[in-house]
This record gives sequence, C-alpha cells and structure tokens, in this order.
Amino acid sequence: TAAEMLTAANGGFVLSAQLPYGSYELVESKAPAGYSLSSWSYTFTASPSDEDGTIFEVPAGSELKDEVLLQDLVIRKWDRQRGTGKTGAVVPKEALEGISFEVINRSVRSVVWEGRTIEPGETVSVIQTAFDEESGEYRAVLSALPYGTYGIKELADDGGMANSWYLADSTAEVQIELHKTGEQHVTFHDTADTRICSLTVSKTVSGNMGSKDRDFSFELVLGDNSGLSVSFVKTLADGSLKTGMAGFSEVRHSFSLKHGESITFGNLVCGISYRITEPGAEEAGYTLSWTGESEGVLTDDTVVTADNNRSAVVSTGLAPSDGGSAASVLGCFAAAAVLVAAGRKDKNGKRSRKGRSSCRA
Repeated sequence: TAAEMLTAANGGFVLSAQLPYGSYELVESKAPAGYSLSSWSYTFTASPSDEDGTIFEVPAGSELKDEVLLQDLVIRKWDRQRGTGKTGAVVPKEALEGISFEVINRSVRSVVWEGRTIEPGETVSVIQTAFDEESGEYRAVLSALPYGTYGIKELADDGGMANSWYLADSTAEVQIELHKTGEQHVTFHDTADTRICSLTVSKTVSGNMGSKDRDFSFELVLGDNSGLSVSFVKTLADGSLKTGMAGFSEVRHSFSLKHGESITFGNLVCGISYRITEPGAEEAGYTLSWTGESEGVLTDDTVVTADNNRSAVVSTGLAPSDGGSAASVLGCFAAAAVLVAAGRKDKNGKRSRKGRSSCRA
C-alpha cells in the first residue's frame, strides 16, 4: 500500500512527511515527460530507535537516474502532384534523392546526441533523403534523438531549387516535439521543375546491300522508372505522322524504325537519363554507328541518329597499283584479248604487229 506520493521538485529531490515506524520501499511511479520509467527502488526501515526527525537519505551512487527517451526523426519527401513519396510520371524515380534538411535544437536546454552537447539554437545535423526499400519512399532519418523540441528546414539554392529536379515549396522552419519512443514522421511536399525536353531518334540505312524497307528494332530506357507513360510523334518514311503514348511498364519501351523515319518522345523533364539500343542489327550483317549520344542525360531537345550500313565487296583478285583502278586493269585484259586476235599469221605466214597496246598493269 502506498504510504505517500512524492513529487520531485526542481533539482530532483523529494522529501516526505514524517513516517510512522515500519519498512518502506521508495519506487518511481511516474517518469517526467521525455524520460522512461525506471525500475529503481530504495528500501529503508524506520525503527523506534530512530529519533524523531531522522532523515533517510539515498546513498550517493544509488540515486534514481531516469533515461531520456530517444526517438527517430523521419523526414519524408513527397511529390506534390502525386501526393506520395513516389515521383511524378515524367520525373525519374531517383529525383527525390539528395534533398537536404537542417535539424536545429529548439529546446530550452542542451541535448546530447552522438556524444555531442548541442546548445539551444545550434544545428544538430544536416541530412539528405535516400530511398527506403521497406516503405518505397525517399526519407531523411536522424536516429535516437533525445526528448526535446527541434526545428526542421528544407535547404534550397538561390533559385529555390531543393535539387536539380524539385522546387522547395517552403524553406520556413517547422518545429516538432519528440517525447516518446519509436518514429516521429514529418512530411515535406515539393513540386517538380516543369522544364521539358524531348528526345528524337532517327534512322538511316546505307551501303549497297542495305534494305531501306526493313524495320529495325530499338529499346529506350528512361531513368530507372517503370510505369511511365510518355507521348510520342513518329514521322513515317512517306512524311505522314503517327502519334501515341509510349508505355514503360518494364522500365524500357520498344519501337521500330525504317530508313528515313524518326520518332520524338516529348514531355520529358530535363535532367532525366536515357539509353537507346538497337539489338540485333549487327547480327543481321549491319554495322551500326550513331550520330549524337545514344546514352546520357537530357539537358535540352536532343536528336540521335542510328545508321545501319551493309555493303558487299566484289573481289577481282587484283590489287590496283600506281593509283590504277580495278576497272582499268580489267580494261587491259580486254585489250590483250584484241591483241591476241590481231596477232595471227597472215597469208605469207608472218605475224601481224597491228594493235600494239601501251596498257600497263
């Protein structure tokens, strides 16, 4: 049975009223805000031999010490258009990565974190968002922060950009109080920069054996996003246009082009990475070459041309010398045939010398 409820005053001391003789145990029944309840206890006995007014004092080194509650601060970064931690349709998955936040001690007292004593108004840490596999979101986390009040500010450059993709909706400080265990979540929304780029892929076929009616297959990868849907305009060989939406259900989109055709993918946020490949072209006997970069990052409207060359070489078995061509060598053989015919015996049995040639191989 509780003999008396005591509340510690400033300084952490308690003093009971006079107690009748008996055995007592002093325990903590309720911890102050921001502290965990201790299992500490102190037992003492008031006996008839004790004088009135005897004070029973907890021995030095056995004092009650409450542990400060530690809580994880989780800052979630969301795309404002989609209202989730997943990026918008034209923004790559990694766009929410690397956004910085400053965490400041706004308590009236100092806090100790990772061995440092941080006074009121001082910065606890600057942290950046990274992808969290379990939640599927981009988060910045400070683990095991002591009980207290903290300010959080999203950092941005002079142009208001939180990173190369997102405008910081607000750089005003948000204050929160940590007072329990577990995680404390704070969500910041940003708006994607809407500067748009396009990517055009065109096809040419060259060489005396190249087929200009053949469909050549391509694959396009944008960032590492799946689920994108991007508009396109395809210019056919006869000059007509075909429009549609390109789906990236498995990260990549497949399409085909003939000689003289091109396809333009629009509504792409500048800064997205891309990679274009043409699988199977060289297996069909074509030599593939690119004009423009087939892989990179879109910083402006970009045009890339894929040329497929397939040529046959006719072997004569002769190597022209002194700049002579195969045609001139063949011409000499023709002249030689004429000379053989002209060099037959006449009726007197003599060889004719007509048709002497100056052709040299």
